[in-house]
Amino acid sequence: MPVQLICGEKTLDVVQLVMAGLHKRLPSSRIMKVEKAGHMLPMTHPKAVAEALRNLWGD
Repeated sequence: MPVQLICGEKTLDVVQLVMAGLHKRLPSSRIMKVEKAGHMLPMTHPKAVAEALRNLWGD
């Protein structure tokens, strides 16, 4: 099952490390980092989140 991991470039380093660890452990995962974004991506960058999910579901 595909997994899309999304974080912002301003997300706390510890959270980015967790995301990197998940990505290594989930062979079907993709990781996306949104420029100029922090932790609340669905609220601050809904178009980027929606596009990532459309791309995931379209595959």
